[in-house]
Amino acid sequence: MYHADTFVKLNRKILDWKWYQDGTTFRVFIHLILKANVFDNDFQNITVHRGQLVTSYGRIAGDLGFYKGDKISVQPIRTAIKHLKTTGEINTEPISCGLLITINNYNTYQGESTYHSSHNNSANSELTGNKQEVNSQLTEDKQQYNKLNKYNKSYKSKTERQKLLLPPLGLFENVFLTEKEKQDLESKYPKTYQGKIDRLSRYLVNSRKKYVNHYAVLLGWLEEDKEIDESNIRVAKNSSSTNEMASYNIEELENYSMFD
Repeated sequence: MYHADTFVKLNRKILDWKWYQDGTTFRVFIHLILKANVFDNDFQNITVHRGQLVTSYGRIAGDLGFYKGDKISVQPIRTAIKHLKTTGEINTEPISCGLLITINNYNTYQGESTYHSSHNNSANSELTGNKQEVNSQLTEDKQQYNKLNKYNKSYKSKTERQKLLLPPLGLFENVFLTEKEKQDLESKYPKTYQGKIDRLSRYLVNSRKKYVNHYAVLLGWLEEDKEIDESNIRVAKNSSSTNEMASYNIEELENYSMFD
């Protein structure tokens, strides 16, 4: 999983790269580098290694804002992925929960390689006025690595639920539920739960928001709709009772006047 506090690096040789002037392919490649795992982690009974990510054409298109009208356009993403595979930047593997993408030579784009390079250079070079600057950079790199390692341990504690997740659900394949959670929604709200899953899928794409637990969001929406429906039914019943009472009173008055 990527982490917001990390950074990537690009060599200026990329200016001569075959796809540099291909805006879509270039954007997709940078997006994949940024989204790839910094550390190994388990996802739905598979290990997603450093430099890999599980995604889909639809999810990439949504993240990058590729729309045709009001629908996601995946064809430009498919073409870009094909380009990147032909020049060896990535490999892809279809899996049950999406598309597993591997960034080849991932370490060349990461700060950790900067650490090793700087360390080796400083060990083999003479002690100069730049030594203090190099050591300072090494310290920063070590601190960042330790911070990421601490984050990784915290993240791995959440992977037990991830192992139980079904393949991505919804129109844009970005809603995640366990089998138990899906069955619970289906049993409680058989007529409306699927529509809410699709609604959440659209909302995630359009709003760019992220939720820790999609089941909790869906359950909240469905329970809220149920309360509104029950409230409307009560109002309708009260209104019907009032109308019946009014009708009865009018008939009673008419009958009374007949014998007056």
